[in-house]
Amino acid sequence: MKISKDNPLLTAYALGELDAGESAEVEAALRADASLAAEVEAIRAVAAELEADLAAEATPKLLPIQRQRLLRQAAQMQRPGRTAPAPRAAVLTLRRRLLAAAAALLLLGGLAGLWMLRGPGGRPTDTPIAGGAANQPTGGGVEYLAALSPYEPDFASSTPRPTEKVDFFDLSRPTVGSLALTESGEAIGPAKGADGLSENPFRLAARRPRSTFGMAVDISSYLHVQQLIFEETRLPDPADVRIEEMVNYFPYDYPGPDDSGDALAVRADLARCPWSPGHVLLRVAVRARADGGEVVARDATAAVEFDPAAVASWRLIGFDGPLTAAGARGAEAGPNSSLTALYELVLTDSAEAGPDRPIGAARVDYRLPGEESVRSAITRCGSSSVAFEDADADFRFAVAVAGFGMILRNSPHRGSWTAADVVEQAEAAVGDDPLGRRGMFISVLREARQALLPAQ
Repeated sequence: MKISKDNPLLTAYALGELDAGESAEVEAALRADASLAAEVEAIRAVAAELEADLAAEATPKLLPIQRQRLLRQAAQMQRPGRTAPAPRAAVLTLRRRLLAAAAALLLLGGLAGLWMLRGPGGRPTDTPIAGGAANQPTGGGVEYLAALSPYEPDFASSTPRPTEKVDFFDLSRPTVGSLALTESGEAIGPAKGADGLSENPFRLAARRPRSTFGMAVDISSYLHVQQLIFEETRLPDPADVRIEEMVNYFPYDYPGPDDSGDALAVRADLARCPWSPGHVLLRVAVRARADGGEVVARDATAAVEFDPAAVASWRLIGFDGPLTAAGARGAEAGPNSSLTALYELVLTDSAEAGPDRPIGAARVDYRLPGEESVRSAITRCGSSSVAFEDADADFRFAVAVAGFGMILRNSPHRGSWTAADVVEQAEAAVGDDPLGRRGMFISVLREARQALLPAQ
């Protein structure tokens, strides 16, 4: 039996998941190839390290939605007469064992807390919809200042420019962002996807220059998507797909605060949008310091404010749903945790003509443990965007994940991207993958494209 290093049987053997006959075949291959034996030892070493890390983690209480999903998944796995498609029966059985165990460990062991900003008592829907003053934190939240950015112009106090009932977009660009907008900043056209799901629409920056996004993001939606596609060979219900949870399941190499006294750092980057020519994507990334000990920051809230002279319209990708009390109160950030938010923008002609002019600012307000005073991390959003293929690997990978989420949700904003495009971009942006999560995502993509999305 000839086995390659990327064969899942090696992992199953290292973890003791094979029966006697399968183990004997793998052992024969190991005796014939010393490099395979070394690979098995490496897998066992990583597994032991992860097991030790999980044992040292405090076990958080399961959220209601997590408990429901685990019970539902257990019932499905125990359903009598349920079999996987014959050609993949052995492989899917192995995947089911490994992924079910991994999902339970992640949910019960709190490993995701190393990478996510989490809020107390938060749910996956504890995220505010992007919007104006009605969506700003109230009732115990951080009081937002009138001016978000420390430089001119003061976007929050600027008088909106007079708007006529005309399209702000260049009609020569037939993209999804070229929808007519009302004077109130709402989109005219499909505000909902093909399955009736509400999504954040494009908004006129002249009417609504400020956006907020939730900083208490769960990851259970991604785990649910991965299980259904990779184990059960079926697509998830579009309503169960939350793009921000999918994007933030993966770790990213963002720099932490420069000043040792700061708990959080925020950065903003622009790249051209791969699914809508003429549009740009804004990535807002938040990173907590790595050496802060335990709740590094608390009551963390985030906002982005756009300059209407530079941004014609914007939409927040994911974070769909109403603002909740938990989201308004802010989130707690653990050591080295991070959060990613993506925006799709349509810039004005003046922004394209003036690359040195900031198009807005991103801001995170928070409190340190034991302090009542509010601290802020602020960064400018420059208007210079790079070609998508020239963006860093973390940026491109996050966008690929978001694009896949839009495909699964049948989003009206998905533009020209197909599943094949997502696979291509994800493979090109794997970068460093110490936990193997990105490699597993690509396997999920391939499975979805081959078995479930063949037309794309």
